[in-house]
Formats: sequence, structure tokens, C-alpha cells
Amino acid sequence: MKDSAVYLKGTLAVCGIILILLCILNFEILGYIAVQAKGQLKIIFGARPLDEFLAREEITASQKEKLRLIGELKKFASDELGLVDNGCYSKMYYQKEPVYVWLVIASPEFSLETYEWKFPIVGSFSYKGYFNKRDAEKCAERLRAKGYETRIRPASAWSTLGYFKDPVFTSMLDDDEGDLADLIFHEMTHGTVFVKNELQFNENLASFIGEKGAIYYLAKKYGDNSEQLRMYIDSQYDYNLFYEYIIAGAKRLDALYKSFSDSISIDEKRRRKNEMISEIAQGVTELQVREKERFDHFRKFTPNNAYFSSYMTYRSDLSSFENDFAAQGDDLRNYIAWVKMTYRDKNVKKAK
Repeated sequence: MKDSAVYLKGTLAVCGIILILLCILNFEILGYIAVQAKGQLKIIFGARPLDEFLAREEITASQKEKLRLIGELKKFASDELGLVDNGCYSKMYYQKEPVYVWLVIASPEFSLETYEWKFPIVGSFSYKGYFNKRDAEKCAERLRAKGYETRIRPASAWSTLGYFKDPVFTSMLDDDEGDLADLIFHEMTHGTVFVKNELQFNENLASFIGEKGAIYYLAKKYGDNSEQLRMYIDSQYDYNLFYEYIIAGAKRLDALYKSFSDSISIDEKRRRKNEMISEIAQGVTELQVREKERFDHFRKFTPNNAYFSSYMTYRSDLSSFENDFAAQGDDLRNYIAWVKMTYRDKNVKKAK
């Protein structure tokens, strides 16, 4: 009995030491999780039922219309598409700032690989989110000091993968009906299928289903020849043209980096890199888009590796999804059921 007690004490001591070491080694990530949890809980507990905002004077008529629409979109996603309705978007968090989450993305100077952060349970992510922009800027500063190129961008939405009941944010109510449908279906896809450590797959899948779902929703609600559907498709035409161009440019840039040998000087590598990026940025202003001024900011904007790598994360594999979609008879509900079955054993949040 005495020996057992000694053994137990020794085991507990070893476990305690291991726990302390893990805390020391992961101090930064634990601190980040603590800060983010505080911000996340503030939003979760600060969110109020959607009906409460319908009576508020500060909510415009257009925003109230979108609030009513969200319930319709969720029901459509569940009934018509087979996406999991886990109770998200039944409440809203009233924002005091136009942006509530800032994402930090980083890549090396001569690579489009993304810097990855590892988190318990959900795995690795190639971006890090912050509720405070200054915190995001500090993170980017630390990464730049290590030689990385960074990008800070606002998040249009945010998903906790069903661990919490994600609320609507007031900024989401500024979207057109088609864009709001796309956004809701995108985020509900994350709550339905999310494969651990496969962020590029997850984001490409959600982008694909969001767009296809929005087209299907608008066509069913208003008709194949409706103005609402035409407006959404026209806006997507410009963006898809841009996405295809940027991804093609990113692939050219990636090939350039892989061609570099140790015999090439750093200055020469930078010259070739900057020359190609300037050429790609100039090409954006020459795209034959329907809204001519949509990408004019590229005349003064120079993208970096973090910019290109973020588009690779979200949009680079859509052609493979199109092939799988066609194999399921171009039927979105069948396709989503197939995806849920195919990735069932790898899904962080099990599909229902």
C-alpha cells in the first residue's frame, strides 16, 4: 500500500512536470487562446435574439429585411442542400466597429507556403484571427522581424465549427441577398464538414458550395431569368475573373521561386520577384471586368507573397470540386451528401 502511494505520488509529480513544460513551451499559444476566448465569449454572451433587433430604431429597414432573410436562408440550406443547422445565426451581435475579426497571414520571402499555427483539437491553420486590430498588427510585426511577408485582412464572417452558436454581425447585413446567401452557406459548410489540418480543402469547399448554393437559391426563389440571379452572377463574373488571374499569377510566382538556385544572389532573386509581381499587379487593371473600376486600387497597390498565398488557400482547387460535382449529376444536395460521406471519418465536427 505504501509502495502504491509512492508510485502514485511519483506519477503525479511527473505529470505535473510535463504539464508545466507544455505550458512553458506553448505559452504564446495558450495566451492567445485565453485572449481570444475572452473576446469570443464576449460576443457569444453579448448576442441577442434576431427578433429583438427588428424593433430597434438604429437598425435600418434594409437590415431588418436581411435579418428576416437569414432564417429563410438557414432553412433552405438545411432542407434543400443538406447542410447542418447547428443553431448558429439565430442571434446577432451589434458591432460598434465595422470590422470585428482581423486575420493575419504570413509567407516567406521566396515561397508561397503559409506560416502555420497549431491549435488543440482543430489542428493547424494558415491564418490567425484577432478581435483587436492592434493585436493583429503586433503579430504581423513579430513575423516580419523573422523575415516573413504578412497580410492583415478583415474577416467577412467567422465560424467556431459548431462549438458555439455563432451570431450574425451587423456588417453581414450590408450584403446583397445573393452575397448574404453565399456567406451563410459558406459558413454552414464549415459546420457540416471540416477536415482537420486541411485548411485549403475546407476553404475551397466552402467557397464552392457557397457560390453554387447562392445560385441555386436565387434561381429557385426568383427564377432562372430573374434580375436577382443576373445581378449575383454578374458580380461573381468579375470576382471569378480576378480570382483566376491572381491564382494563375501565384502559380507563375511559385514556379519562379522553385527555379531559384543557391548560385543566384539575394538581390537578383528580389529583382526577378519584384518584376513579376509588378507585371501581375498591372495585369489586374487590364482585366475585362463588367464593373470597370472594381480593381483600380491595384494601380497603387503591390501584393506580396502573403497576399497570393491567401488566395491559394481559398480558391486554388475549385476545378477539382467542379469535377466531383459533375460526377454527382450537377446536383448540389447529392454532392454535399457525397462530401459528408466521403470525409465522415476525417471530419473534426461529425456531419449529421
